[in-house]
Amino acid sequence: MSLDITILDKAGGPKEGIPLTVDEHWAFASEAQRMHLELWSRMSDYYEDADYEVEEVGRLSQETEKLQKVFSTGNLAEKLRRISELLQVAANERSAVSAIAD
Repeated sequence: MSLDITILDKAGGPKEGIPLTVDEHWAFASEAQRMHLELWSRMSDYYEDADYEVEEVGRLSQETEKLQKVFSTGNLAEKLRRISELLQVAANERSAVSAIAD
């Protein structure tokens, strides 16, 4: 099981995504809550979906940049880099994003 951060296609289905393991999720979610990152904190439950409207993708990217300052090396930094790239694609395509518990 993973929590997949995904770009949604125009029909609302997942288009492409980045899976988070339970350990990656725990690291990001606990730090997001400590930093009061509202949009990342929406993903605090590994077993629940979280949805982000097109208008929120830019803010979610900004919050991701803040997490990248905390996790600046190693596997977690690489995962955040991939998430940041995915969010940039979503912003460019004006697509919504979801974290889908799979």
